[in-house]
Amino acid sequence: MMDRIELIEYDQASPEVKESLDFIEDASGGHEMNVFKLLANQPKVLEESLDKLLEK
Repeated sequence: MMDRIELIEYDQASPEVKESLDFIEDASGGHEMNVFKLLANQPKVLEESLDKLLEK
């Protein structure tokens, strides 16, 4: 059986991850997206992913 990667819930997140999750929730009209909770396991990857999404 494969291991599962846990989603990082807001109350478990570090302050830097909470900042990113707040931004995502505001930008998405209040939706929590599990893909970002997954990426929150690696805060640097979450940050870089957001940066890439916001590039024009």
